[in-house]
Amino acid sequence: MSAPATADAFLELVRKSQLIDPRRLQAAQDRLGLLRHRSAQGVARHMVKAGLLTSFQARRLLDGRHRGFFVKHYKVLEVIGAGGMGWLYLAEDTQKGEKVALKLLPTPPEDQRGVVARFEVEGRVGLKLQHPNIIRTLEVGRNGDVHYIVMEFVPGINLQEMIDLMGAIDPRHACDIACQTALGLQHAHEQGLVHRDIKPANLLIDREGTVRILDFGLAMLDREDYEFSLAMIFGQDCLGTADYAAPEQTRNSYEVGPAADIYSLGCTLYTMLTGRVPFPGNTVSEKMKAHQRLQPVSIRQLAPHVPEEVARVVRRMMAKDPKQRPQSAREVYRALIPFAKRKRTVFNYRAILKARVAEIHRRIAAIRRRQAQQETSTPNARRSRTTSILLIDPLSSQSQTWGSSTGVRTPSPETPQPQSTPPPQKVQIRHRHTGEVLLELEEDQLKEAPLRGARLAGADLQGLQLPLAKLSNADLQGARLEKANLTRAEMLNTWLTQADAAQVQLAGADLSGAQLNQAHLERANLVEAVLRNAKLVQAQLNGADLSRADMSMAELTGADLREAKLYQANLRGANLDGADLRGADLRGANLAGAHLLGAKLQGVIVEDTIGPDGQPFQPPDAPPPKKRSLWPRRR
Repeated sequence: MSAPATADAFLELVRKSQLIDPRRLQAAQDRLGLLRHRSAQGVARHMVKAGLLTSFQARRLLDGRHRGFFVKHYKVLEVIGAGGMGWLYLAEDTQKGEKVALKLLPTPPEDQRGVVARFEVEGRVGLKLQHPNIIRTLEVGRNGDVHYIVMEFVPGINLQEMIDLMGAIDPRHACDIACQTALGLQHAHEQGLVHRDIKPANLLIDREGTVRILDFGLAMLDREDYEFSLAMIFGQDCLGTADYAAPEQTRNSYEVGPAADIYSLGCTLYTMLTGRVPFPGNTVSEKMKAHQRLQPVSIRQLAPHVPEEVARVVRRMMAKDPKQRPQSAREVYRALIPFAKRKRTVFNYRAILKARVAEIHRRIAAIRRRQAQQETSTPNARRSRTTSILLIDPLSSQSQTWGSSTGVRTPSPETPQPQSTPPPQKVQIRHRHTGEVLLELEEDQLKEAPLRGARLAGADLQGLQLPLAKLSNADLQGARLEKANLTRAEMLNTWLTQADAAQVQLAGADLSGAQLNQAHLERANLVEAVLRNAKLVQAQLNGADLSRADMSMAELTGADLREAKLYQANLRGANLDGADLRGADLRGANLAGAHLLGAKLQGVIVEDTIGPDGQPFQPPDAPPPKKRSLWPRRR
């Protein structure tokens, strides 16, 4: 069905969706005067504000999609996650009136049945486990072409998100998280299960500080025939996540025991304490070899405040030989509990969800770029399982082809189209070299411009006024942004590689996870900008104002920061290896856990600056402080 243009058309879609009881909808329409709004967007905004629809439901209805909001008696409310094994939604159990987490996977073709096998493993294991530190599975089933798992809904933040936001975690809090995880693992091990994918992203923490283990999709079912079948489908020579997988798991995931989970938990605790993974290699192969052969940098070298006893436990957990590790998760708990302290967790759940959705869109955009490149070079290239799953909408999977690269339905030809009105004044965004029109915007849309996911590579945005623009996941590679105004713009995971952005106004902008490699940002205004986990390799930032900017865990290898203003900037865990910081103002900056190997630090201004070791920063070439004479100067 085509997207609605009028209030009447939108309300008709709401009725067809059955999201709102007809009598309640009529009462709301009379009470709120919904038909006073001429446009579908106006009605949608009003209904979201009144709590009649969620923003997710409103967006789907505005796209013309009124089906798929129900899976049996579960009403879908919002997206709360997505990955290689399906989409995760917040839903309402209409029979009980309770909120649940609903994981959906469309049925793939025969040659990809392994995806369903793993999904069934996750559901089967979840029903088997009942522990306060493991997410509860309530129901597993199939509705038409869609497989589903219903789980308890916990409005929490996963540990990876917490580390991304806060950097290294206080040792007492980190030990408590590890202790709770160990208790959950002990229960799983006693049931004959090995998780095989313990990592920060699979540990969910609620506001009370309670930890719950997620995603048992790679769990080994005590060598049952079901596990053997899964091995034959997937190949079990290596399953897991390279940053946290045990050495024996990287060789053969089928021949592992509980000790593999203890190793992964050790790597997770290492990451919590230091703010970085044990082996930050560039490729999966490099990381796997490092886990097998190398020792990580000492925790105490990166975080001297961590007690030696805790560092020693982590070393034991990460021993290459499984026999040298603690022999049970309970033993890990007993070793760490004297140092553990429970803490309430403070976070903005709506902001967390917003960041997750932005990350999903970024990954989908990256997959589509790869697909386009593959189709250009090898038209018959086979797509990966993850690609197919992320690109399909399980709520309308019956009307789409598995692996389709689009989630938008084509309007039926017999559907009448609304009468068009005279177009308002447009602003054209053109390619800087070819002059091709890439995008048209109405003048009144320039503020808070809706450009999420826009493809604007090579665009000419010089001098354009775009304050508060929504540019998350947009492709601005090679774009021209000199003197543009993007104050407080939302630019999460935006691609700005090799962009020309000298003197651009980005004060207060959120560029978390953005790709700014080799970008030209000379004399740019980035005051109080958020650049967490951003990639700024070899970026030109000389003379830029980054005062009070959050650049924690940012990648600044080889960046040019000469005479940059980094006053009170947060550079915790940032990689500044080989960066040029000559003459930079680092007063009040926090460099705890940062990497400065080969960095040029001549003439930097330091005062109340925290160094990589957590102590007051003293540049290597700085002269020692002058001793004050005890004798008065002779006149």
